[in-house]
Amino acid sequence: MGFNKIKLDINSHWGVLASLQFQHNYYKDQKCSDFEVIPTQETLAFMKNYRMLFKAEKSGFRILQREGTTGRFLKDTSNLDEIKLSFIIKNGNNKFINFSNLPFLESETIYYFTNLNGSLSKDKKKLLHNGGSVNDSNDSQLFMMPKLFNFTFTKPLKFKDIELINGFNEKINIKKSGRVNGSNEDIPLNQHKIDLRGYPEGKYIMNAPKGGVKDFKFYAARETKLKCFGIIDLYLGKKVKKDFCLFNAKDVVPQDFTVLFEPRSTYWKYFVIDKKSQIKYRHHEIVSKEGSVEFTEAEKVTLQNGMEVIQMISKTPIEFKESQENKFRLELSKNTAGTGNKFTINLPGAGLNLIKPDRKTKKVFSEIFVYI
Repeated sequence: MGFNKIKLDINSHWGVLASLQFQHNYYKDQKCSDFEVIPTQETLAFMKNYRMLFKAEKSGFRILQREGTTGRFLKDTSNLDEIKLSFIIKNGNNKFINFSNLPFLESETIYYFTNLNGSLSKDKKKLLHNGGSVNDSNDSQLFMMPKLFNFTFTKPLKFKDIELINGFNEKINIKKSGRVNGSNEDIPLNQHKIDLRGYPEGKYIMNAPKGGVKDFKFYAARETKLKCFGIIDLYLGKKVKKDFCLFNAKDVVPQDFTVLFEPRSTYWKYFVIDKKSQIKYRHHEIVSKEGSVEFTEAEKVTLQNGMEVIQMISKTPIEFKESQENKFRLELSKNTAGTGNKFTINLPGAGLNLIKPDRKTKKVFSEIFVYI
């Protein structure tokens, strides 16, 4: 009974302030339900006071606002430019990075999405990142740092030569923290203490050319041990671009936002093992049913375990799809020229488990073992 009453109340008196959808072109329907989004405690408190509700959905969330009330409260708020709604993103799919066209994250980094860096896609979707997808811009990847931390520079420099810029692209002036040998004198050091305890949580960029640092992007937070995939910050003030603002100084402006991911493309590396076969095939060739992908000629290689196998690699990377479109077959022949009678095997597609990045070539391979 209570649930029905709340549902009726929402439909009758609440409107949508913002919605966000995670989309991924790996999936057939593009809907990405791999994430759980959780508002921070500060955001929940603010939403409660300003008559907002958070509603989780399968592939995103909605923020509801009390019609006629939320807008009035926001209009009467003096420091609205500094206020944001923050959300933690938790990844529930441990294979997500494998099939997504993203760099393999370092443990201290997160993905960051905000309406301050919004851009329009070709089909006019309002993206919370620069570029057509998340991978198109490294602005989405930040280091997670505490509000007070020591930073080691590659060259000694004075504290005054460190520049910090906030998420609004505004320079901020932080004070030198600590004393050296009992003195407050600003002398060149390799390590300086960065103190942002008097500043809001959020994205910052540090530049210190004299110390060998350029565009060190990080998210300063009180809780840095929080294990998460990323953070979403939705700012409410007038510093947000018109197309992405949630409040125009008079009333709320409902917005539909999107975070778009692209599938990873890998070079498919087939290992053919015919050790148990009674027939010795001397010609191995992979043929694409559509003729769109070519493979290298078969060559014998030795694996780390000492096993000899036949290796063939796609000449171009192949995009991962939930329903794989590429169909390949292995043609076998007893003579080296590949003429005469042939034995054909339909080959399996690449799985999400055996993904091998190669640092030397900067290529990513999918390994597929075929036993004949």
